[in-house]
Parts: sequence; C-alpha cells; structure tokens
Amino acid sequence: MKPNEQLREVETVLRSTLYISSTGNMYRNYHDTGTWDYVHPRCDSHGKMCGYKNKTIQRLIAEAWLEPPGATTKKNRLPTVRTIDPQKNPYNVENIEWCYGRRCTSDKIDIKLPPKLELLQE
Repeated sequence: MKPNEQLREVETVLRSTLYISSTGNMYRNYHDTGTWDYVHPRCDSHGKMCGYKNKTIQRLIAEAWLEPPGATTKKNRLPTVRTIDPQKNPYNVENIEWCYGRRCTSDKIDIKLPPKLELLQE
C-alpha cells in the first residue's frame, strides 16, 4: 500500500525506487511486484541517523526537498546541511538548510532521535 505522505525520489535502481518524505521517512517501491516497504534508518558510529549510501537523513531530505544550492565547495561538492533551530525536529525540511564554511562548524547541534528509535540512544 502506498504511503499517505508526499514523497520525493532519492534513487532508482533496476528493481526498486527509494523515496523520502519531508520528515525523513523512507520508503522503497519494488517495480516487479508494486509493493511498498518502509526503510528503517540506522545509526552510524557517530550516532547520526543514516539511510541510503551512508548519507545522513538530513542530507537525503535536503537533496530531495530543498532547492539546489547556488554554489558548490572548492572540491565541487554540495555544501553541508545544518539544523536551523536545535530545539525543533532536526529531521524536518523546514528546519534544515544548506550552509558553507565556518558557519557550519561553529554551531553545536544536539541531534534528537525520532521517537521510534529513542530506545537505541544508550
């Protein structure tokens, strides 16, 4: 059954397509059967929530939902993703933005786990 959320495509491969919502929920649609599966995020060794190809959930949301950044870094990469207000949900498209340079590293961000994964915080 297709999810009720609005989704944007992250990646298409031969057998399936990965989608992400504006709040960070990931779903995979299998082309051969037409079924939808919820994709569970995982925690990396630094405690960040990751999804497809070791990208953080915040980066996946930014790449799918935010306007492409106007410029790239010196090494021709996309800029860093930053949480605007650390007191709000860091996995919401309205609370993240692209940022460049020292502005990204000077802010300490306290990443909160989604309610489904609070038990893994230890």
